[in-house]
Amino acid sequence: MILKYIILALLRMRPMTGYDLQKKIESTINYFWPSTQSQIYRSLKELTQDGSLEVKAEIQEGRPNKKNYTVTDRGKGELDGWLSRPVDIPNHRSVFLVQLFFSKNLDPAAILANLKAYEEEMAKRYDFLTSEEVRSRTADSRKLSRLINEIVVENGVMALETELRWIRHARERINQIARTRG
Repeated sequence: MILKYIILALLRMRPMTGYDLQKKIESTINYFWPSTQSQIYRSLKELTQDGSLEVKAEIQEGRPNKKNYTVTDRGKGELDGWLSRPVDIPNHRSVFLVQLFFSKNLDPAAILANLKAYEEEMAKRYDFLTSEEVRSRTADSRKLSRLINEIVVENGVMALETELRWIRHARERINQIARTRG
């Protein structure tokens, strides 16, 4: 389960609550590893139970207490071990491509509408990765941590540029078929 390593890595930077973790994931790695609140809290519970995290309650008046999580030495060792191992290259999975593959019997207008919606979503992700907010986090690539952030963002930007080019190409080709059917 990759999420546990993500949580260990983020908490190694600084102690956080589950809510803080969710927001950090949303503002950093969400474009390539989205996680739900329930997944995060389930992982926090498991990591606490196995001794990889410590939790300290922060008493708040008039509001529920906060649980701040900190990585233990055991958690740091587990994270370092995982970071040092080569990873298995994952198979590419895309619900969109499955839908497109099986849409052969649909009207071309429906296929084009799906491609347009997909393009809009990819464009939103591209806009986020090329936003000032993201650029400001990778502005000084002299430090290794910022350089790593920068090259991970570059991977996302380049992948999205390719995906957007492919979508435009696919739409043009389907439009050609649609015109000849007309």
